[in-house]
Amino acid sequence: MRLLGHPMRLMIVRELHDRGDASLIELGDRLPGTAQAVRSHVTALYRYGVICRTDETGPALFGLANWADGWLIEQYASRLRTKPNKRSVEPTVTASPGRRPSSRLGVRS
Repeated sequence: MRLLGHPMRLMIVRELHDRGDASLIELGDRLPGTAQAVRSHVTALYRYGVICRTDETGPALFGLANWADGWLIEQYASRLRTKPNKRSVEPTVTASPGRRPSSRLGVRS
């Protein structure tokens, strides 16, 4: 999810989710930032499989690689937009090879 930590990448995914396939030029016209920045972020999203090319010939058109990606990213983005008043601390479970998982709060399972 670190890949989606940049606001521009979330905007690109949202744009493709809301409006459908788009070229780099179309994305550059719709989004803030330079054409080079948009190209760089599209390349990163493409490299990690979040978006894919949707055409076979001609100018590259990009779209979401999977219908679930849009939903998953929307959930992630909504969590980033809503900031709780207090930091909630949730125990995380860790496990070492050959050992049973244990909580970081010191409670053994």
